[in-house]
Amino acid sequence: MPDDRYVIVGGGFAAAVDHSTLLRSSWGRARVENLTITQVYEEQDPWLRHVDHRMGQWPGLLALPGFGERHLAEPSREFLSSRRFAEANKSTHDATKHEIVIGRVVDLRRHNDYELDLILEGRPNPVRAKYIDLCTGPGKMRWMQRWRGDRTSPRTIRQGVYFGADALWTEYRNPDLTKLDRRVLPAELFMARTFAVGHQVCIVGTGPLAASCVERALSEGATSVLWVGMDSFAGSFPPSGRYDALVTTASGPLPVRSDFPDTATDLFSVDARLELVPAHQLLWVDTSSSSANTLEAFLVPRKGGPSRLFVADQIALSASSQTQYDEPDSVAALLDRLRRASPIPVPMDPIRLDSADVLQGIPFGFQTPLGDLRVLGVAALGHPDFSSSVSTTLRQYEATLPGQARVDLRGITLSAIAIAQANRFFRRTPNHSVNTAHEWELAALLDATSGFGLADIRGKRRDPFVTLSEAGLTNVELVTRYEDPDYYWP
Repeated sequence: MPDDRYVIVGGGFAAAVDHSTLLRSSWGRARVENLTITQVYEEQDPWLRHVDHRMGQWPGLLALPGFGERHLAEPSREFLSSRRFAEANKSTHDATKHEIVIGRVVDLRRHNDYELDLILEGRPNPVRAKYIDLCTGPGKMRWMQRWRGDRTSPRTIRQGVYFGADALWTEYRNPDLTKLDRRVLPAELFMARTFAVGHQVCIVGTGPLAASCVERALSEGATSVLWVGMDSFAGSFPPSGRYDALVTTASGPLPVRSDFPDTATDLFSVDARLELVPAHQLLWVDTSSSSANTLEAFLVPRKGGPSRLFVADQIALSASSQTQYDEPDSVAALLDRLRRASPIPVPMDPIRLDSADVLQGIPFGFQTPLGDLRVLGVAALGHPDFSSSVSTTLRQYEATLPGQARVDLRGITLSAIAIAQANRFFRRTPNHSVNTAHEWELAALLDATSGFGLADIRGKRRDPFVTLSEAGLTNVELVTRYEDPDYYWP
């Protein structure tokens, strides 16, 4: 392929925001010039294959920069339908002119000082580009490893789970993500299928995805749901309160909060069909001696106590995403291979805005010193090198957002804003959304006292403002959600 390409790697909302905001800023248009924008992905937006469910934010926080309000004409005070969000992503992708290349990225190389090669599995020739933006989201799902030793041997969860039947392991690791009829499957695929009423289900793992699987199993009519966590379940309940209805505490429902629950909080199931089993590890899984369609699995406590054997029809394993250097499909490993192959290895630099921008100095991603390779969105914010020293100002910004948007730098709202800022989308006209504007932007649009005061009030709320009057504002050039993306066009 010729090198007159601007490659965006990814098929989800991050790639859509990147493409749309690049073309709606003078900085982005000068960068793209006459290059052909080529989008590379192995799978189009994963949200398209998820069974419709409620997300963790109201529409006001998911009408992303460059999308436009017209895509999300939904009830303003309800958690958005995942199907509607997927449709908005697709609509934004479809509205941009680009070439599509389907393939799995396996390597990234520098062809020369001015060109990069993207290596795709099974393709003899690389995709050569002048610029590459990695907008891959949190990363490919992390598969559990298979333990080959004695099934009762003590080990860490990273060392794997013992699969007694080869057929179970083959089902679980089937690379065909459309094959959903599995007895043991990743949580991401559990959210993409429907299953028969009356199943006994086990969800292994913590975090919002695991909580979403639990909620879905209960709503689909499972007779029992066993939820197993390596530690506490605190990280499964973001400050949005999205999954709070699943649990209660000794003193009542989880309180409105600015962060995840205190890890010392004991949580109890609200639904009699749900049992929470914290601080346990799944050691092995096998087919039942009484039925090949039924599973037997074994849990061991991490801090003493009795072990447990249980029976289930289906087990969903939530192992999060590949983010570390020793995980070959992670962005960190991809960048490390590029660095090691370079004649003079150089580190990636934070993308910081300059004096022409209101948010000068705040990091919004990673890039090479030449700026020809950028890592954007959660792909950057979840990178292991995005250390606290680099991300401090971004974390301070996240702390001023409504609780629904605070997901430890992994949230959709913050990710989209970071991409738009990296593309200087708000350079001419600062972000004027009362729900997402940085306090410096609010100060520039209002005044210092009002701007910083509003950000402080917003950070103490769980829900976004639906009307300006809720924010105590009248007769100001602010909105509660992005409307016409061309409003920011320089």
